[in-house]
Amino acid sequence: LFVPSKASIIYNGIKSSFPIHKNKIEARKALGLDLDKFTIISANRFDKQKNLILVLHIAKLLINNKNIIFLLLGDGEQFEIIKDLSQKDDLSNISFMGYKSNVQEFLEASDLYLATSIGEALGYSLIEACKAGLPILATNVRGHNEVVIDNYNGFLFELNNAKKASMIIEKLFSESKELIELGINGKKYYEQNFDINLTYKKISNIYSKF
Repeated sequence: LFVPSKASIIYNGIKSSFPIHKNKIEARKALGLDLDKFTIISANRFDKQKNLILVLHIAKLLINNKNIIFLLLGDGEQFEIIKDLSQKDDLSNISFMGYKSNVQEFLEASDLYLATSIGEALGYSLIEACKAGLPILATNVRGHNEVVIDNYNGFLFELNNAKKASMIIEKLFSESKELIELGINGKKYYEQNFDINLTYKKISNIYSKF
């Protein structure tokens, strides 16, 4: 009944948008963020699937580098649990921002997007990060590995391997040129695969065959 050669995969598209701020410094000033820190952002529901305890493990390994900070956006059933665990370990390099409707501004103000889920249908927040030209560090799971091409627009690491993730972060922290290149590639990958106008066009082309 199913002929693979006649099948097409069309990703759900996301509407393109203009940058809200001219550059990262302006974005940070507008949000009241530290101008000089290497800023890692993660925007999620706080639930078991998002595996945010892994962010705590990664942050703990990097606690001695005072120039690296983590911003956690979102809320949910595990918000207080994760926050309490962070405070228990005295993870001063993590800021809990709560729910934010202006996620794009935070993406524009950050250096790296971190995704720690145990699995996704499709990582929409990762697509948003690509659209904003933000490199991604993500667990190598379904959904993530359709958006992140390892060593092209970001890096993948095996689930719960906090040590590997921390090593990649330290590498990117010291190599700003590579960080910029990953971000440029991410934006290109968004335009080639996830722009909503491209989605419309691909669907239209399929229907036109019939």
